[in-house]
Amino acid sequence: MIDSINIFKVLSKDDKELIHSAFISFLLSQYSIVRQEILGSEFGEIDYPKLEVPYSYKYEFKDGDEIKYKKKRIRFDIQINNLDNSKLCVIENKFKCLPTRKQLNEYSNFISSHFDKEVKKILISFSDCTKNILPNDWIQLTYSDIYNIISQIEDYGSQRNKIFIEEYLSFLNEYLEVYRIYKNGNLIELFRNPTVGENRFWLRLILSELLVNLHAHEDKFDFLYIDLGGSNVPLINLHSNFIWRKKNHEFVIQLQGSDIKFYSHFWDGMNGKKLVAETIQSLRDNNLATKGSGVFKKQTKKTEKSMFVYKEDILKEIPEKYFNLSTIENYIIDFFERFKKTTNR
Repeated sequence: MIDSINIFKVLSKDDKELIHSAFISFLLSQYSIVRQEILGSEFGEIDYPKLEVPYSYKYEFKDGDEIKYKKKRIRFDIQINNLDNSKLCVIENKFKCLPTRKQLNEYSNFISSHFDKEVKKILISFSDCTKNILPNDWIQLTYSDIYNIISQIEDYGSQRNKIFIEEYLSFLNEYLEVYRIYKNGNLIELFRNPTVGENRFWLRLILSELLVNLHAHEDKFDFLYIDLGGSNVPLINLHSNFIWRKKNHEFVIQLQGSDIKFYSHFWDGMNGKKLVAETIQSLRDNNLATKGSGVFKKQTKKTEKSMFVYKEDILKEIPEKYFNLSTIENYIIDFFERFKKTTNR
């Protein structure tokens, strides 16, 4: 029984991304074929890669007519210097999710203002859909690419290294196979049972891919992010550049599990229950186009810092044979358009 244990499966229960970053760093330090395929032959010999390298910096922003400064932190998953310190490579490793355009642009801006050397920027992720939001100065590698690169190693150097590399390839291949299954349309199980087994991990990854695809709708959304919050079920929030953001409250479109919601956040003493009640009445008065699974928020005595106004169940609205990322994306856009039409009166 002990001989059948894959060490990477055991370690991955703690932090999936860090395990992969650490092993990729080891391979870069040990094997020229890996360095050549990932860094390029012109990068040369390297120091041992550093993991999770943090930086803090100040950035300026306008608050009315006043210029203010705020401290911000940034962290590179893998940082590599060549031996004469003339070149640098930063690798953003996204095993659990995908980055947003905002995150990648922040990294690019920081790098250009803080390093006076040649810097290679690499994103490693499951999906290559990020090429649609990838800045021109970044290189995209998928985990399928990483698998193929590692498979080119011929001389392991030791039996111990051979065992570790073969176990890692086996471990990674299992994830790639599951990812291919979900990508080929078998998503419905994730949305039906988002907290069963590793479904939470896969749902977060799939939602982040959906989020990347939604970047194409910049005429509708100006801020998109994935959030785990205090819930076991990952969610995405879509902030509209329409009229839904006010001084002490905002409305967003939220997808969590199978529920798509017109959702409200409120602060600075805003009476959330009154806001939601008035919003519901306005939506009804203006004939919001609803679906069969649609539900308006019921008044309760419970005090909440945020709450949904209206929600629908995409599992009930999208036929099972058509349930995929594309149809979910189209459903979100239709949901947005219905609310835009109703609130623009």
